[in-house]
Amino acid sequence: MKYFINNYIKREENGIRISEIYLEMNKESADFLYKNRGKYIDILFGNDDIEILINYSFISLFPNYYNLIPNTSYSLFGIDSRCLLEDLNDVESREKKVGVFEFPYFQGTIKHNYNRDSISILKDMSNKFPNPNISIRENKDLDVECSYIYDYGFLNINFNSKMINEIESISYKIYSSNNNIFPLFLGGDHTITYPIVKGINNSGYKSLRLLYFDAHLDISELEELHNGNVMKKLKESFSGDIELINFGARSPLFIEEYNTSRDLTKFTDIENLITYLKKNKNIPLYISIDLDYLDPVYNPGVTYPVPNGSTVNNLLEIIRKIFDLDVKVLGIDIVEYNSSNDLSLVGANTSAYLIYNLLKDMAKFYK
Repeated sequence: MKYFINNYIKREENGIRISEIYLEMNKESADFLYKNRGKYIDILFGNDDIEILINYSFISLFPNYYNLIPNTSYSLFGIDSRCLLEDLNDVESREKKVGVFEFPYFQGTIKHNYNRDSISILKDMSNKFPNPNISIRENKDLDVECSYIYDYGFLNINFNSKMINEIESISYKIYSSNNNIFPLFLGGDHTITYPIVKGINNSGYKSLRLLYFDAHLDISELEELHNGNVMKKLKESFSGDIELINFGARSPLFIEEYNTSRDLTKFTDIENLITYLKKNKNIPLYISIDLDYLDPVYNPGVTYPVPNGSTVNNLLEIIRKIFDLDVKVLGIDIVEYNSSNDLSLVGANTSAYLIYNLLKDMAKFYK
């Protein structure tokens, strides 16, 4: 049977490796897999060996670009680092986890003035906050069980053209497994939402609500996928039913965007949004947060700031109300922090504050 061999396999003395995963094997098998990286090819290994190779993303039935690098000494807020593939394949564990994934992709924008170190700057800022796992459990007034929060690493980007495939591979791996991981994906520009949702779709979800907090509708008519048309591209490519729900758009529309905008559900009032989400609570929900939803007074570190935005506390209040609905939330992404426009690092501090509190809320919700 033909399988796709992961292009990121590395040959080591007594086996093969992908990022944090090492498999010991005989020289002939290791050489075969290494020499055929990136190819669809017949693999005549035993069934048990095939199963192990699939489980740890060395081979797959579809193109797989998994290459997640663990943050062993440099994690967000000092939280413990974990290996995603080991956790997904630990069938004995029933522990529910909140997982942070970092996707430093900044090529999906027309304005190429992103600082590729933006996530690193957020991580530096996170050192000024306590570990959220500790602060939750030291709150004596909090009498609830909580999930633990873990850092699952970042994508090491060598070729931007492969980044979308890499993100989709990780998303597919998370959502196609019988996992207990509630993910928070950190971008990167808003383009990363496209492969994340594609991974959800390909893993078997054929009906989805996508709620995005954004000052823009992201429905540009440009042909190439970028952060200004990511929602339009998802609407066109999703296999099944996807409902796009925007909260907080306030940027003027271009004339060519009016027809597409009619296909969206739009809200600016919190209670109207919550009332709407109460309907059909059985439909899974994915949440995307573009940081330009916030007012640029509080977060200037975005590429497309729009005045008259919201506050962090307002956003957190909405997320908590959504969690209280007991709807199935599949995951959340936070995108568009750009340190190039954040000389004072006010935006980094605001973004880190949002991420910190959101992670704690996710841990309380997913238990």
